[in-house]
Amino acid sequence: MSMQRSRHQILYQFLPGNTFDYSDKRGIWQVNRLETTDASGQVDREYIVNRVFARAKNWDGKEQGFTSNNPSHYDFAAPEEVRARPFPTTFYCTSCQKVHGYYSADDLSGKNQALKCQRSGCN
Repeated sequence: MSMQRSRHQILYQFLPGNTFDYSDKRGIWQVNRLETTDASGQVDREYIVNRVFARAKNWDGKEQGFTSNNPSHYDFAAPEEVRARPFPTTFYCTSCQKVHGYYSADDLSGKNQALKCQRSGCN
């Protein structure tokens, strides 16, 4: 399954850990990986790091969390693709009202990839 989004949308809405509602009733998904390409040669790394520190100083915590202003300590990349998994991994059968829970997306994929009710006699 795929959907097209701009780089701007990826950077603000589709970072790892974020959830989103997939269109066409495909459910809620959680971003678990961001595929990128190296963009370090396309940008002024020092300028960007200096701008981030300048902006961070305006926050209540200041630049706390940014431990270095050395550009070589950061990756500069362009987002290309978002990888996501179903979230949460608990499903409700609308026919028999049984709830099925799985520990992770991998557990779900291994046991019930088709998302069919596991109750005997229910499809």
